[in-house]
Amino acid sequence: MNLSMRGIVKSFGANDVLKSVDFSLRGGEICALLGENGAGKSTLMKVLFGQEQPESGKIFYKGKEVNISSPLAALKLGIGMVHQHFMLVPSLTVAENMVFGIEPTKCGIFNYKQAAKMTREVSKKFGLDVDPDMKVRDLYVGQKQRVEILKMLLRNVEVLILDEPTAVLTPQETEELFAQLINLKKEGYTIVFISHKLNEVEELADRITVLRGGVVSGRMEKSEINRNALIQMMVGRELNTNYPHKPAGNGDVVLRLEKISALGDMHTLALDNVSFEIRAGEIYGIAGVSGNGQRELAEVIAGMRLSMGGKMYYRGQDFTNKPPRAKIEAGISYVPEDRLGTGLAPNLNSVENIILKEYNGRFAEGWRIKWQAAVSAA
Repeated sequence: MNLSMRGIVKSFGANDVLKSVDFSLRGGEICALLGENGAGKSTLMKVLFGQEQPESGKIFYKGKEVNISSPLAALKLGIGMVHQHFMLVPSLTVAENMVFGIEPTKCGIFNYKQAAKMTREVSKKFGLDVDPDMKVRDLYVGQKQRVEILKMLLRNVEVLILDEPTAVLTPQETEELFAQLINLKKEGYTIVFISHKLNEVEELADRITVLRGGVVSGRMEKSEINRNALIQMMVGRELNTNYPHKPAGNGDVVLRLEKISALGDMHTLALDNVSFEIRAGEIYGIAGVSGNGQRELAEVIAGMRLSMGGKMYYRGQDFTNKPPRAKIEAGISYVPEDRLGTGLAPNLNSVENIILKEYNGRFAEGWRIKWQAAVSAA
């Protein structure tokens, strides 16, 4: 198997995102596509997956020129893509999401039992454990990514594109993902790993292609990998910045939790008498394998989940189970793990998203929104 993209050009309005890019893949390798945010990595792979159509350029696959006019055309060729923001329907089960477009039927009716069986079989085959009957909305981020990968493998892809797959994973989940990708490579799959994290591509990649400003700035084989050279390819200059260690904050206690308990989405105990305090001027870390209460803890602090016991104090005041609005106005912010699904309203523009928490405050004039002020703030 070999695949090559030659002279790919893609623009969005006046913005030239890809400027005659050449990219190639060898069968059975993990090829990293490295670059800063906005370098054109995702756009190039969306062209390969048929999601975007280039202004010019050619794609050759298995010795023939191919026209990849849509994701369906890509899947038929054996090319699949797992996006950074998952393409799953939260209200449906894992099995239902897995078989979209290839639904098994019995007497003309969707056969859920067969869909669940297909999910269990592909899960067992590749050692990626998922529960076919769980609703996607109840999965943690790492589990959702697992479903996305299995979705592609169920469709018999040979080339698997992963767009920033570790962006929302814990370190342990990242280690598990890498082990799974190495196993897939051993099975003969070809993997494109899009990233801007040097340590990840150094560990995982057989070969690296670097994009900067929509052009290929360099390529490296695994035996040639050099961090300083990669940095220079990514940003166009050497980076010698050293970040001095700063002592932990010794200011006043800002946030204090006393024996906080809370239920998870499955109505089991997610937090059991959790206590800690955070002082002004410090970064406080919460560590643990995904699914051990981190999300529930953050949601209790943000007011998105009720605690069933314990107390929360913010700047000396009792904030236990106060609603999100009260906590936002007090100065508590929350960036959720699912930034697209929970943190943003994707159908609204950036200005509207930015003012969502303040539309009835400084950007309001009676029942009207002060759009000029909102745009200036954004």
